[in-house]
Amino acid sequence: MMTLDVPGASLFYETHGSGPLFVIVPGGGGSGDSFHPLATVLAAKYTVVTYDRRGFSKSALTGQQDYSVRLQTDVDDVHALIKHLSPDGTAVVFGSSSGAIIAISTLLTYPTAIRALIPHEPPLCALLPDGDEWIKWNYSVYDVYKAEGTSAAFEKFMDQMSGGMELKTYKQRLASLTDEQKKAAAEGPMGKNQAYWFEHELRQYPAAPVDLDALAKLKDKLILVAGEDSEELFPFWPIRNLSEKLDLPITTMPGAHVGFMYAPEPCGKIIMEALEKKGNSH
Repeated sequence: MMTLDVPGASLFYETHGSGPLFVIVPGGGGSGDSFHPLATVLAAKYTVVTYDRRGFSKSALTGQQDYSVRLQTDVDDVHALIKHLSPDGTAVVFGSSSGAIIAISTLLTYPTAIRALIPHEPPLCALLPDGDEWIKWNYSVYDVYKAEGTSAAFEKFMDQMSGGMELKTYKQRLASLTDEQKKAAAEGPMGKNQAYWFEHELRQYPAAPVDLDALAKLKDKLILVAGEDSEELFPFWPIRNLSEKLDLPITTMPGAHVGFMYAPEPCGKIIMEALEKKGNSH
């Protein structure tokens, strides 16, 4: 097990392949496991780091946490991994969903450490004209979590966040589970990760402010990506507005909000092609 000790936590990470450092920041699930298929594709050109964010899966909390600055703490953890693993102190960083919010904040906080930044569908409510309503919606999902548990809340979340074949696949898998299996899942590692996310992230991260002026000065490092099946769904709208505000194109990948899980090979190839076009392939 490879771990990096940081203030208040021990970060579990894995590396795949060789080449320039490429760090994948996981989203709400907090675990790097779901990115392993994508990492395998990207490992053809990069040393890809997947890791569990602090408090999730194998990244244990070892000290007191200040949850009022948890987003900044996640940002500092990304930077610590880059400093620990990159010979020149820089990396390409890809983040999806909440991980994209962390990735954008990392670029703004540590710009010299980021060679290229690839945010995938960041649910940043500040980028939407009706952002306050979406923040309220996140609170409504949290209320379901408190009243009915993680499974019911996550189903409500997925109905709004995902689409296409991946939502159909999720619904089919959910329908195939018995009540006992659902209970076991809720009490297992995935359920614990979801509960941690519901408590400390679902309401907080999408409500984070965005410094568009500062981001505009760093736009040359940005590659905006989204799922082609997400266009009619909330996760696409913030990045569409970011694209318009920064005058940057959106690179689309197969699937919707977690398309990289269902189509890792084409997604990985699209990411590498976008980096090559931007001059960050080496």
